[in-house]
Amino acid sequence: MISPTYDFEHFAKQVKNKEFFEIISLAEQEATLAWGRTYRREAAQDGIAMRSMEYQSKLLGLIDYLRHSIKPKEVDQQDLALYNLVCARAEKSKQSACR
Repeated sequence: MISPTYDFEHFAKQVKNKEFFEIISLAEQEATLAWGRTYRREAAQDGIAMRSMEYQSKLLGLIDYLRHSIKPKEVDQQDLALYNLVCARAEKSKQSACR
């Protein structure tokens, strides 16, 4: 897992220089791992489940933003800036719908 602490900023900074399809693949893998951790017994006890679900939502939002240029409804300015950071390289290679 790229960010075991469910830190979307950390994830974005780690993948920002990767190729478009690799970013999507990593985001999908990360969201799946976070989803799996949501339902562990210790997740409910430590409040990890809520952080994991928020992280999943941000990752899925990034995937939609990359693929379709769809900005999630409830994205804040900080996360939008991170989406754009990740999209910068993908735009240069003309593989992304980012705007």
